[in-house]
Amino acid sequence: MTLPHLLVAASRTTWPAVAFSSLVSSPLLGGDGSFDSPWLNGEVTATTLDSGTMEATSFNLINSPEGTFLSDMVVRVGLLSSRNILTVDSGAYVDSTSCTVGFGSKDDPSAGGRNSVMIQGKGAGDIATRWDCDGGFTVGYYGSRNLLRVSSGAAISGTSLYVGQSAGAEANEFQIANKGSTASFSGNIAVGSFGADNAMTVVDGAKVTCQSISFGGTEGPGYGDFGNCTLVARGTLSVWGTGSTLNVVGGTKLSVGDDSGQFSAIGDTTQNSGNVVSAANPATEIRFLDNLLLGGVDDHGNIGTGNRLEISDGALILVGNSSDDSLTLRAGNFIRLHGGFLALYGDKRSAVASAIAAGNFQIYIEGTWGTAGAESLHVAYFDNTSPTANGEGLTETGHEGLSGYTVVSDAAMPLVWANAVASSGGWYSSYWYGAFYTVPASFDGWIWHAAHGWQWVYDNGDGSVVLWDCASGTWCYVNRSWYPALYNYADGKWYYYLRGSAPDRVFWNWESGGEVVENPGE
Repeated sequence: MTLPHLLVAASRTTWPAVAFSSLVSSPLLGGDGSFDSPWLNGEVTATTLDSGTMEATSFNLINSPEGTFLSDMVVRVGLLSSRNILTVDSGAYVDSTSCTVGFGSKDDPSAGGRNSVMIQGKGAGDIATRWDCDGGFTVGYYGSRNLLRVSSGAAISGTSLYVGQSAGAEANEFQIANKGSTASFSGNIAVGSFGADNAMTVVDGAKVTCQSISFGGTEGPGYGDFGNCTLVARGTLSVWGTGSTLNVVGGTKLSVGDDSGQFSAIGDTTQNSGNVVSAANPATEIRFLDNLLLGGVDDHGNIGTGNRLEISDGALILVGNSSDDSLTLRAGNFIRLHGGFLALYGDKRSAVASAIAAGNFQIYIEGTWGTAGAESLHVAYFDNTSPTANGEGLTETGHEGLSGYTVVSDAAMPLVWANAVASSGGWYSSYWYGAFYTVPASFDGWIWHAAHGWQWVYDNGDGSVVLWDCASGTWCYVNRSWYPALYNYADGKWYYYLRGSAPDRVFWNWESGGEVVENPGE
């Protein structure tokens, strides 16, 4: 099965123009100007250089005739300086222990910025330009705006790839372009572990394979300054096999397919099992613009099982862009919802009901995953003939463009303001607002909060709410980034909830600097 093309947005980085030399220049680029090893000072014509850590001055180029060079090297391009370019082409072969483009400094990321490694093939039929790395490639350890580019049939391999490794390592990019260009990693690709606005680009038939890939970091709720990463792709991205994962978090938007009716597959044969595609955090989206298969089947009817879509914390996974597109969800494969949203093109309410009855949906209840019944899920169809459908979809999910889609959530769709997930018996748990009880289909905005009692909540759509608090008889403003701080419209003051439950709550008055007891008694 051919995996679909991937497409998100245009690349941000301008590929620099590179001059070529017929010699091997000093291979350590972007050091501090010291030359502890005598061979580093000046041009080197040998095709093999053994051992050592490369350090050199700026604007050095490297180009080799056919052969091997930089054997067993720790390669750092832009150790503490900027705008260095390392070019590898003409069928050269590099064997290194690691490669870092833009190492920089924790205290000064600009010290290792705007460096480039260009690995360029010669086209079909010629000796391939190749870089094999015993360890990993890192683009932007501390530094920003660094580039690793593989093109024209060149190949790289290693254990891992990190693009934007540390906080402050921003706007770094890995690009791979042209048919025949490959990047193979035995472990993980992480785009934006801690740095923001990093990118991975796969275009023009290039291919990337790895065990797992994550976009936008892995630090969980509350790390919102990180992520916002992108995948720009028109090649193939292969993370499907056995036990492979694709994790998209931190506000990243990933689009898969080109609306031509082809299939994406999670576990596309009976040998492929236990694969996971997951999306988390409120602004995160994965949009499969064509068909999606969850669990393959062979000629004997044997089905690949244990493959999953996992959607949590307000994220969206969307399938289809026309009436011909569908989600094929086979037995033993699951959709897991934990405060997230699944959108299927067309009126798929009947198909969703069948999948629920077959046990294909799971929700997170009291610390474990369990089979979801119809009473545990909220299913809504936003009719594309309705002028209010887009607004309704945005209001209920926080995501745009849902006109014409059937949206499934774990009974938390009207509660997106709280990022609340179903617990049991009508109770919900919000990581920031605590526990409360409601019946979304009939309570019409009313909740019973474990600490605050009855409240009516209006979602502002920006992570904040305006609510009517019955115990105090006042309107309040609450922001999930600031709670338990809240603003009381009645007296125009800020309060901080400390303890107790209505009508005996205790608050801290920011203006007076003292405690306020809600019902002090006689």
